[in-house]
Amino acid sequence: MKWRSFKKARKFVHSLKLKNSSEWYDYCASGKKPEDIPTHPEHVYKGWKGYSDWINTRNWLSYEDAKKFVAKLKINSKTEWEQIKKEGRRPKNIPGNLPEFYKKEWESWGDFLQTGKIANQDRKFRSISEAKKFVKKLGIKTQEEWKQYSGSGEKPFDIPVDPPATYGKKGSWKSWGDFLGTGKIANQNRKFRSYTAAKQFVKKFHFTQTQWNQYAKSGKKPDDIPSLPVRAYKKEWKSWGDFLGTGNIGPAQRSDEFLPWHEAKKVYRELAKNMVLRIILTG
Repeated sequence: MKWRSFKKARKFVHSLKLKNSSEWYDYCASGKKPEDIPTHPEHVYKGWKGYSDWINTRNWLSYEDAKKFVAKLKINSKTEWEQIKKEGRRPKNIPGNLPEFYKKEWESWGDFLQTGKIANQDRKFRSISEAKKFVKKLGIKTQEEWKQYSGSGEKPFDIPVDPPATYGKKGSWKSWGDFLGTGKIANQNRKFRSYTAAKQFVKKFHFTQTQWNQYAKSGKKPDDIPSLPVRAYKKEWKSWGDFLGTGNIGPAQRSDEFLPWHEAKKVYRELAKNMVLRIILTG
């Protein structure tokens, strides 16, 4: 059987002014139904949207009109729409299964609800080079600042919230410093100068440890010299005096050079005797 097209068949059925599916089956049983229109259209037509559409029991709104109406409800997600359906607040001329009913026009929930939001699997993000150009203008310096910006609602939808995850899959991600345009590299990815080379550079400033800490935070320090050399140069580290070139030795290191108590006590007593003799002789 070569069936009448869905649109033509539905137009014919609408002209019958039937009220429900029961009346449709009664009509089919009457022998009046044209042979090229199926009794069970749901098994024949790909454009099937339900008996309410087939019989025209409701005057459904067009996709654009439905969008305009729903926009007034200020719904922001599919979950909120499902809640409206559950509470019985869905308008009778707007179908419950929106994506299925408006198959031809449907793009996404973000488009229908006019929030601009798109499911992650359907997003098309900017290339990393385009995203970097945009982000650089924002003046964001740290990963924490990026998180705050991403949650502000101001971020374009075609730039990912988690750029390492998105661009890492494509092999274009390098580091946050590269993405934000700061040039900073995570400590675990840094390549520092050798301990000797770092010492030679730092020595010319004649820093105290306090002055070094201030310098490290000033932004003037070369990136290939660590702010915390104690951690970066664990194997070579001796003391701040050695690193800064001042020769000062910390108490912890100095204690290693002290005499044991029993030997120090002997030296102390000898020095005390000599001191007493001097007092007597010069007295």
